[in-house]
Amino acid sequence: MLQLTMTLLLAAGPVDDDAAALLAGAAEVQESSEATDSGAWLMLDGNPLTAFEASAQAEPVRVIIKLARSTQVARLGLWPKGAAKVEVHGSPVPDGKWRLLGASTLTAGGEPTWLEVKGEPVRYLRLTLRPLEGSSGQVSLAELRALGPSAKDKPGVFTGAWETPGGELVLKQTGARVSGCWLGEGSKQVAVVDGVAAGRTLYAQWDDGDGRRGELAVTLEDDGALAGVHGNHLEDSHGRLDGPKLRSPVAQCEAP
Repeated sequence: MLQLTMTLLLAAGPVDDDAAALLAGAAEVQESSEATDSGAWLMLDGNPLTAFEASAQAEPVRVIIKLARSTQVARLGLWPKGAAKVEVHGSPVPDGKWRLLGASTLTAGGEPTWLEVKGEPVRYLRLTLRPLEGSSGQVSLAELRALGPSAKDKPGVFTGAWETPGGELVLKQTGARVSGCWLGEGSKQVAVVDGVAAGRTLYAQWDDGDGRRGELAVTLEDDGALAGVHGNHLEDSHGRLDGPKLRSPVAQCEAP
């Protein structure tokens, strides 16, 4: 579940450089027609009990994943649900030349498969899933892991304001500590935010002071935009938290 995974991240910090983790800022950016709206993000949520499922009756299912950061992938982890043939290609750009990183035939209910990878850093993964001969044509994958050292990115600075689906997010970073607030209608403060930055990723908690609280994990893009997710303790739900950086906040956060 999102809240359990986030709690562990907040307690221990980033773990093992999994660049395919939803909570580190990874996201699905393109799906073939067979995979549209079928929940490809479930491969990235850290929960092997949930799975991405799609029909591959006529064509293989392809999903492009944007990793949380440019990563020299050393190991790929594939958690099966049903049987499927899986190929994983990598590229520094979403429409560039794809290089095969690894392939495997997964069996239903099998153990996770780990593939050793060598090569240059990549930012995008393209997954191709094909059904086995004689199967129903359904393909699935419970979890994807992409482990390896991150490219030498400059640390992010979480100071400024960003336009997000939840309103304007205003943050200030001092050392590794990041604090701030969400501004709602009329620039009214609707929640406070408090967390820790690790490189280009922020792990934080939010609280509206009225019983609703949750977590967020976002990564700074090269253009200063945010990309990540947020969760809600009470509703056990998650949503994307993406948005461009604004020139300046329309209002300041209230003093604690």
